[in-house]
Amino acid sequence: MTRAHATPPGTGPAGATVTVSVWHNVTRDGAGRPTGYFGFTPGDLMVKVFTYDTQVRGRHAEDIAENAFAAFNDFPRDSEGQNLARQYRARRLRSVSRGDVITVGEAALIVERAGFSHMRSGFTPVRVHDHGTHPL
Repeated sequence: MTRAHATPPGTGPAGATVTVSVWHNVTRDGAGRPTGYFGFTPGDLMVKVFTYDTQVRGRHAEDIAENAFAAFNDFPRDSEGQNLARQYRARRLRSVSRGDVITVGEAALIVERAGFSHMRSGFTPVRVHDHGTHPL
């Protein structure tokens, strides 16, 4: 099980970059139904499906995660987001949804109904294929 990530990075110096990763929740209940849509639970099974580097440009982790969420739900906010959205869709990945995780540097942010929460406990990384989920 991975450990929870440290506190999010604050604003960085000009030109600083941070690595962003998208993790899909592939946890299922005893009947085989996906549970991630009901939210993240510590220990959930997560698949890393996409990663990229971006410039910090004075943004906080939540702002960078919000841009990633928008791009990977087909609402990119800028040219960087448009390019990332094309790459994401080229991998035939599903939209980022509640219960998924976006890591920004050392910060792990759980996708909630509205916005994000900081992960306080770990998850279980796995490499499985699921509908719209393809591991790196």
